[in-house]
Amino acid sequence: VMVEWGRLVQEAKQERTHDRAHAVVELTLQQWDRGAAKGLMATVLSDWHRAAEVHAEHDKHLRN
Repeated sequence: VMVEWGRLVQEAKQERTHDRAHAVVELTLQQWDRGAAKGLMATVLSDWHRAAEVHAEHDKHLRN
C-alpha cells in the first residue's frame, strides 16, 4: 500500500512539473506571437478564465 501511495505522489509531482513547463512555453509563445504586453495580457485573461471555471466547478460539487 505504501509503495503504491509513493508512486501516486511521484506521478502527481511529475504532472505538476509538466503542467508548469507547459504553461511557461505557452506564455512565451503568446508573448512572441502578440508582442510582450498583449501576449502577457492574453495569458493573464486566459488563466483567470480557467481559474474561474475551476472555481465554479468546485462550487457546483460542494452544493451537490
